[in-house]
Amino acid sequence: MALNLPEGFKSRIQSQLEQGYEAFLAALSTEAPVSVRLNPAKPSTLPYEPEICPWEKNAFYLQERPSFTYDPLFHAGAYYVQEASSMLIGHIAATLPGREHWSLAIDLCAAPGGKTTHLLSVMPSNVFVLANEVVNTRLGALRQNLVKWGHTNSSVISYPAENIAASGLEADLCLIDAPCSGEGLFRKDPESIGHWNDYNLLSCEKRQADILASAPGLVRPGGFLIYSTCTYNPGENMAQVHALTSQGYFESMEVSLDPQWGITRLYHGEGTGYQCYPHLVRGEGFFFSLLKRTSKAWRSPHSGKKVVAGLFKRLNKDQQRRLPPFLQAFNDQIVTGPNSSLCLFPDQLQNLQKYLSIKPLFELGSMKGNELIPSHSLSMIPGFDHCFPPLDLTREQAIQYLKREVITGLPSLPRGWYLVKYEERSLGFVKVLDNRINNYLPNNLRILK
Repeated sequence: MALNLPEGFKSRIQSQLEQGYEAFLAALSTEAPVSVRLNPAKPSTLPYEPEICPWEKNAFYLQERPSFTYDPLFHAGAYYVQEASSMLIGHIAATLPGREHWSLAIDLCAAPGGKTTHLLSVMPSNVFVLANEVVNTRLGALRQNLVKWGHTNSSVISYPAENIAASGLEADLCLIDAPCSGEGLFRKDPESIGHWNDYNLLSCEKRQADILASAPGLVRPGGFLIYSTCTYNPGENMAQVHALTSQGYFESMEVSLDPQWGITRLYHGEGTGYQCYPHLVRGEGFFFSLLKRTSKAWRSPHSGKKVVAGLFKRLNKDQQRRLPPFLQAFNDQIVTGPNSSLCLFPDQLQNLQKYLSIKPLFELGSMKGNELIPSHSLSMIPGFDHCFPPLDLTREQAIQYLKREVITGLPSLPRGWYLVKYEERSLGFVKVLDNRINNYLPNNLRILK
């Protein structure tokens, strides 16, 4: 179905594409491709007929969009539903030199978490990934997606870019997938067309420039910045890259891409960028640019003063003694938080506290006497899935569990905690009692319909 595109947008995109304009319009009248990316930490087989994405070996196109809500593997974090063009960010990150010596990557505008989870999959485990999101209403989905992905070398923060830069924290890699006018998603989200106007374009350009003003303080000298948007607007794309390079803090880097992928290379002054158009690339509209931080000194105009929350405390000897055996080996990386919860506090995260107050992402549970009451996030960490007896479910039973309904057809089970599994992937916990089974899936994660 043809989209009712604004005349101003059509006029500008026609001047950008020239002979390719009609093919571009034709592509926008087709269905947007559906793509998913597998989680290498949770190997599984898709129950669909997939076609591999050329720039990501773990990503696939699907012939049609299934009901992901009713696929237990989706809830297990076995894959992420992500637009294919945006997966080029992970492809770039996976090819950057020296990653084995890195310690930190920051995804500055991270929600809902697609690119963060991709970074976690391609980065060595010694690289801690901070997912930042300033919009509070988007933090819940970001946390859920990262917990579901199960990589413990990650956490979520919510700071303005200038506060992070002022803290003195410098990353080896910073991803800024900036808020934008969203022109590249018109086919996927036709309602967004109604928000397009010149004022919104200028507002986006200003917001991006404000964010990028802190970029020199976010990346160490010799480190990398990836800037991206889901729009075609040159003012939000190459103009921003040109500003970064002309200030002397960054130099633009060429990216090696297969010509068959159909990605268009763009230039502006010393800046280089790459644009995905839907009539050339099997994906939505997407722009990205890779830059390297120079040695030019940068001084934050903001105060680096911070407030440390102090909500988390080290375990005392009695608490360490009462931990179950599989957690005692990690007692120096476990802290108690609000409501006496036990949280995983990796060494990498501990080292970051001198810059920012960062809460642990993974809650492990709480102690009731000598019994561990496990938290749902513990079930999402692949390394701990052997520490509880499994309760293997059929697909129908897994859906019952995910709806928090009575699970039918189960055999008689001894009392105790069980890790619910579907096709060897963990979904959460239940506790078997004498006359019932208590479902410990959090209410906010249950299937509602």
